[in-house]
Amino acid sequence: DRDKFINEINKNNIPEMSRNEQGNIRYDYFLPLNNNNELLLIEEWQNKECVDKHKAAAHFVLLQEIKAKYVTEVKFE
Repeated sequence: DRDKFINEINKNNIPEMSRNEQGNIRYDYFLPLNNNNELLLIEEWQNKECVDKHKAAAHFVLLQEIKAKYVTEVKFE
């Protein structure tokens, strides 16, 4: 359920912690009006090193655990 996912990531301050990481340019979630089960995350980083550090952060690991409970499909573009 999208709302439960959003509530849990916000409760754990995951978006805020990601935005505050060194090298983060953008980390924003968007909710489509015509589909209650989708969300879009747009994130932008200065370079691959910053992305690698982000993926090693404790809040990123927690995000993966939360995603395992709620997310059924992920697409990268």
